[in-house]
Amino acid sequence: MNDGEKHGKSGGGAPAPGYAGRTRFTQLEYEAVLANASVGIAFTRDRKFFLCNPKFAEMFGWRPEELIGQEGETIYPSRESYEELARIAVPVLSEGRRLELEWELRRRDGSLFPCHVIAKAINEKNLQQGTVWIAQDITERQRQRDELERSVREQEAILNATLIGIGFVRDRKIARCNRRFEQLFGYGPGELAGLDSMVLAADPQDFEQFRDEVLARLSTGETVETERRARRKDGSEFWCKITGRAVDPQMLEQGAIWICEDVSDQRAARESLESSRAVLERAVVERNTALQNMNQVLEAEIGERKLAELRAQYLADHDALTNLPNRRLLEDRLTQALALSERNRKQTAVMFIDLDRFKAVNDSAGHAAGDAVLKEVSQRLAKQLRTGDTICRIGGDEFVVVLPQFTRLSDIAHVSQKIIETVSQPVNYNDQDLSVSPSIGISIFPDDGRDAESLIRNADAAMYHAKETGRANYQFFTEQMNLAATRRMQLENDLRGALQNQELRMF
Repeated sequence: MNDGEKHGKSGGGAPAPGYAGRTRFTQLEYEAVLANASVGIAFTRDRKFFLCNPKFAEMFGWRPEELIGQEGETIYPSRESYEELARIAVPVLSEGRRLELEWELRRRDGSLFPCHVIAKAINEKNLQQGTVWIAQDITERQRQRDELERSVREQEAILNATLIGIGFVRDRKIARCNRRFEQLFGYGPGELAGLDSMVLAADPQDFEQFRDEVLARLSTGETVETERRARRKDGSEFWCKITGRAVDPQMLEQGAIWICEDVSDQRAARESLESSRAVLERAVVERNTALQNMNQVLEAEIGERKLAELRAQYLADHDALTNLPNRRLLEDRLTQALALSERNRKQTAVMFIDLDRFKAVNDSAGHAAGDAVLKEVSQRLAKQLRTGDTICRIGGDEFVVVLPQFTRLSDIAHVSQKIIETVSQPVNYNDQDLSVSPSIGISIFPDDGRDAESLIRNADAAMYHAKETGRANYQFFTEQMNLAATRRMQLENDLRGALQNQELRMF
């Protein structure tokens, strides 16, 4: 490092205002991300772990300090498994690409589990500089996937065991069908998938007219029944009884279920034997019942998939403990609030809240008590906010509150005081009163920043100032806080250097 780099200079000029402070907060954010990440993160060099977050170590049954320095092979079922992954990874990482796969790994107690692994070389031109690994235990996901596959196999077995042809058509194409449907039209397994449904029609022009008519009927929720000439793969024709119903009449793009039967013999018999009409009508009733039952099965499958997608999206955007929005959703909502404030020429406040003495609660009463305190604090914070305000938990005992569209700073001060009074009330857990208090830092758009990142960073700086001034209070951000942070970081760096160089003496 040259002198300019050592003193934070650029091109020999004066230090950029707040540079050291921004560097400090960026570093703190990185450390907070590693410590609170919901996935395991590790760095390897020379095939050994030289850094990992608590989640990574916990996943494999170690403490971080125990895992650091160990061979990467430690977490693999065998050396062969370790070397096989290396053979896959090295070419990918050498090209600067990201490696992503699922691999079976081993815990400290020897148990194996499936893991979703992502890796990226720090420098693809020199793999000796190390690799970043992200790991996530997907045991539950694998179980759910296996369960879903089992359910699909069972449903496919049911479909293929029926004596009627059942097909699912979407966007004019045959999306899927059972084996009887394929046999009915003379196709082999899988040959119909993706083909235009017109290949089944004996008269393309008549089929187009029928398709236009049937769409209007399906949109009303009607079950369509008709008999038409159909064509097999070999060109032969037969009379086909067609019964169809939309998956969702309000959204025809989701497709329709069609039941097809070869009724050539029945038509011949009906034309020659009118006396058999009663028997045929009973058959129609039975087949309609089969259609309704199959529609229920397929609709239930679609509904379960929709619920799974909605649940996955909710979990991605919310904190699992408090059900509050997480950092990902915070940045989206704050960005929207800033755009609205810009358009309406209003101000938006960002509060960074950290709980005082929360670590003491965890250490003395246990993590279950700490979780109870966090849930109660989340509820108390929510009660102090307006409709349209946003409260997020971004990790540990840290919360961020977004107050859009306000006109007076006194309103923000009033809300902050109410939060301090409310949160500072004891939380009763197992007949034990647990007390924490909030330290609040506040930044204001547009005076203290014009984007989400700078506003959160400056509110964080103000929160540290609130802690230094006695805790259980609120502080608005000022530029002097950046200067103080810069001095604090310089002092910290000097002390570290003095310790490293053995320049301190006891008198």
